[in-house]
Amino acid sequence: MDLIDLTNYLPIVGPIKTAITPDPKTVKFQTLVNTISHLFLTVLCFLVSAVSKRLPNEVRWVLAASAVLSLLHYFVVMNKSHTKLVRDGIPEIMRKVGKNPIVNRAQKSELPQLLNEKLREETEEFIEAQNIEELADLMEVVQAIAKTKGFSMEQIEQTRAKKFSERGGFAEGLVLTLK
Repeated sequence: MDLIDLTNYLPIVGPIKTAITPDPKTVKFQTLVNTISHLFLTVLCFLVSAVSKRLPNEVRWVLAASAVLSLLHYFVVMNKSHTKLVRDGIPEIMRKVGKNPIVNRAQKSELPQLLNEKLREETEEFIEAQNIEELADLMEVVQAIAKTKGFSMEQIEQTRAKKFSERGGFAEGLVLTLK
C-alpha cells in the first residue's frame, strides 16, 4: 500500500472519551492508554508530515495540525482537573490503590446543583449500560435528592401511587402522537 493511501486511515485528533468507572485500576489503565495513544499519534503525525515529501502539502499541513491538536488536547483536556459528586466511599477506594484524591465537602447551597449533574450522569450511564447497577446508582441519587428537598421515600411512593391510580403506569407501552 502506498503511503498516501495510509493517510486516509490517520484520524484528525478529537476528544477521546475516558470511561468513568468505579474501579480506580481501570481508570488508571485507561488514562495510561489515552496518554500513550496521544503521544504516539502526535509523533506519527509529525514524522509523516516532516519526512514524506511525496504527500501533497495540504495533507502534510493536516497531519501537522493533527499533531498540534493532539498535544493541545492532552495538555488542556486530559490534564484538566474537574470536580464531580462521588459516593462517600470513593476517596477511600482511590487511596487503597495508591491515588491521592483531592476531596472537598460540598456546601449545602452547592449540593442541589451537584446532585442534578450526578442525576444526568447516572441517567446517561443507565441508558447506555441498561443494567441493574446503573439503575441502583440512579436510585441512590434520587434518594439523596429527596433528602435534600425534605421528601421522604414514603412521600415519593405515595405520590407515585396516586399518579398511577389517576394516570396509569407504562406497562402497556402506549406511544402518543401529537399533531
